[in-house]
Amino acid sequence: MKKNLVFIMGYLVLIVHLATAGEITIHDFKDNGKIELEELIYLLNVLSGAVNESSTDANPLDITDYYPLSKYSNIYITWDGLANYTRKDVVSYTNNAGVKHYYEVIEIPNGDLEWMAAAYLAQQAGGYLVCPETEDENEFVFNLINNSNYWFTWNQTHNYVTSGPPIGGFQEDSSAVESDSAAGWMWLSGEKMDFTNWCQNLDDGVLDKDPRNNTQPNDAMGGYIQDAMFYGEITSRVPTWGDFPVRFGDVQGGEGGTYYAFVIEYNSKP
Repeated sequence: MKKNLVFIMGYLVLIVHLATAGEITIHDFKDNGKIELEELIYLLNVLSGAVNESSTDANPLDITDYYPLSKYSNIYITWDGLANYTRKDVVSYTNNAGVKHYYEVIEIPNGDLEWMAAAYLAQQAGGYLVCPETEDENEFVFNLINNSNYWFTWNQTHNYVTSGPPIGGFQEDSSAVESDSAAGWMWLSGEKMDFTNWCQNLDDGVLDKDPRNNTQPNDAMGGYIQDAMFYGEITSRVPTWGDFPVRFGDVQGGEGGTYYAFVIEYNSKP
């Protein structure tokens, strides 16, 4: 018992030393400034190398650099302009590379919010529209939004396909520069897109009851205008992705479908 106490006290002394040196920052602690059990475990993992706290994140992209305010001022809104929403508790996740980020689900029961507007709101909050950059992170994010209240189900015109919350993947003005619907995709996080999880046609009559070929991205509307990424694209809630117009979500604007939640990702604790 005494040996264990000495061992723990030694770690605590080292933690204090690292905090004083600036190698462990205040965002590692709860708002009350006290070290709680889960935080102590996390800090010990930092010290052991199990968590890569010193990794350098890329600079997130500014959505208005790609879809300018001057052109889309009627779409971008502030939080004060969002009529009905609920911000869920912020949760953290450490991916298989040891990088820890934070995630906040925003429920919008009225829907009717374009992909661009959601991306802009996330940016105003100090984060970005969630970018599931690895298989394990994608599974974590999907579990956050795997809720029927957050998804939209089309009617018979789309064979009851379900569309989920938006993802921070997009193509830059592909109508001008792209000739391939699968090319030129970027993360709003600023990271390189090495992992993708596009929906693949199943036609299994169980998860996928839509007789159409739903393999993504397919730019189904033509003209290279499906430049935004969302979860879904078959008749069940799935962690795969589909390509949609950047205006998708705006029912009144003529896009037809919508969604009822989005996720903000933060590189550090908000």
